[in-house]
Amino acid sequence: MGFNPHKKQMTFAETATLNLVDPITGIDLEEDGKPVSITVYGKSSKQHRKAVEALLKKEEKLEASKKKGSALLDERRANSIEFLMAISVSTDNLVDADNNPVESAEQFKELYSDEEVSWIRDQVSAFASVDTNFMKV
Repeated sequence: MGFNPHKKQMTFAETATLNLVDPITGIDLEEDGKPVSITVYGKSSKQHRKAVEALLKKEEKLEASKKKGSALLDERRANSIEFLMAISVSTDNLVDADNNPVESAEQFKELYSDEEVSWIRDQVSAFASVDTNFMKV
């Protein structure tokens, strides 16, 4: 008899918090001794499912549009940023270029669009895609 994953009772939180990591050193980022973090909605949340649905609809329209080359890449990048904006809940100890706490959708858009800190977008995307980050223990 083998392991039956369907009999294992697992529950998932609607949100989870990612502590950002320095992309060069791999050390958790801190500000005044506190972690720099972004909280995101997980796959079990209504917000995440709605964001996925919106992304799939945009991708369908994009396929039908027959865009090619850089126009296609730009549109896909914009869709990806909108998806991350939709699943982003809040931040702790993270400020924008003007030293204002990142809180609004527009600030998340600026953050995820900024190529100088694209590693933040990459970390958030990777974190949100891993179910175990949202498992309740």
